[in-house]
Amino acid sequence: LYNFDGKGNSLAEETAITQFLARQLGLEGNTEADKALANMLYQQLWCTIRNNGVTHDGEHYSAPVLRDAARQGLTGRPAPRFQEMHRVNNRSRVERSLAALGVFEEQLERTGTGFLVGDFPTYVDLALFVNLFELAEPDRVPDFAERFNFPRLGAFLEAMESRPQLAAYLRSSGRIPRYSRPVGAPGSKARMESGYEYCPGKYSPRPEY
Repeated sequence: LYNFDGKGNSLAEETAITQFLARQLGLEGNTEADKALANMLYQQLWCTIRNNGVTHDGEHYSAPVLRDAARQGLTGRPAPRFQEMHRVNNRSRVERSLAALGVFEEQLERTGTGFLVGDFPTYVDLALFVNLFELAEPDRVPDFAERFNFPRLGAFLEAMESRPQLAAYLRSSGRIPRYSRPVGAPGSKARMESGYEYCPGKYSPRPEY
């Protein structure tokens, strides 16, 4: 984030930029307790659904793996709760992915407001929305909420998508087009030579060359 402080300095690292912008835009939570809870949930999302920032298709969470499981007929949640899994375990990527999503399903049940923290959206709601929106793409698992028994995540996705500002952004030409993700291990030749090509998606603008 260039010149973030008005003194010509740059702010690096995705999590630092996200939380800086959240403070600037009033999306970090109302109270100190809310801010701490939002930070905890964001770190949870970052370590699991975002695979520690390394990839969107990793060992802790993978939308493509869930898609393949759905195509093979998987329904329900054949996995323990995330809280019951050891940090190092031999669980499948499907089980880890479902457990990662389950944390946020439970949090939505806990708050009962439709949001992860308090009664209005915070930056962690936006982060979760982005990942659920991708999971619900037609070529992923559009029926994930019903198939995997995540009713609150499904309702959350629908409600967030219908918010006027988000709806306008999703349909705007300024939105970053959907693109394929790299595959293969970090640093591998396969990873370096794959991904970052346009792929169709819901409302995704087609880039002009």
